[in-house]
Amino acid sequence: MPRRPKASEIAAVRTGQKSSAEDNPDHQQALTQWLRGQNAHVPAYSPTAVDVLGIATVVYSAAVVVRPDVLIGPSQLADSVDTRLLTRVMGVRDVGIGAAMVLAPAGAARQTALTARVLADWGDAVLFGARLRGRNNRWKVVGAAAGWGLLCGVAGIAAERRRR
Repeated sequence: MPRRPKASEIAAVRTGQKSSAEDNPDHQQALTQWLRGQNAHVPAYSPTAVDVLGIATVVYSAAVVVRPDVLIGPSQLADSVDTRLLTRVMGVRDVGIGAAMVLAPAGAARQTALTARVLADWGDAVLFGARLRGRNNRWKVVGAAAGWGLLCGVAGIAAERRRR
């Protein structure tokens, strides 16, 4: 741990004035670390679009697990014990995929999580589209599922291009 800087050194750095630390680069680095605290070596975290979409997926899906009505109502599905069970199963699946989107390291692992998210959403869109025939909300449900999958796919492609 670097030594505690003198009050005059701290004041000089905070006000942008020249200090004796500027004459010694090692001392300047130690002073900067001390001012930032113990986590000076940890870079600042900036969430990516994939992180935000993954977190949103986890939050929504957890809500579906806790309260299946979040999905059953807008989809106009028959509210039964079986529907609630399957809705919760979908929610658990999506919590896992969303968490993987956030926690997986950049590269193949994160791309796999994103591929799972896109395929799950597009599969949902196809099945809801086929099975919600005649309901006035059919295209809203299909659009939401397909659109979320598309959004996640585009974010994943953009993240991979930036990484390379």
